[in-house]
Amino acid sequence: MSLLETAKRHDLNTEKYMTYLLEHLPSEESLVNKNVLEAYLPWAESIQNNCK
Repeated sequence: MSLLETAKRHDLNTEKYMTYLLEHLPSEESLVNKNVLEAYLPWAESIQNNCK
């Protein structure tokens, strides 16, 4: 399942979600850390709060 399909299943506004990812991911120092990436998954609390 794609990231966008997962976002839809979590009732996110997919346009807001993609915009959020494109605005915030580039500022992360390292994407190697699993916890950093998990914070951007559709079910993360901060994503739910910002992208509905």
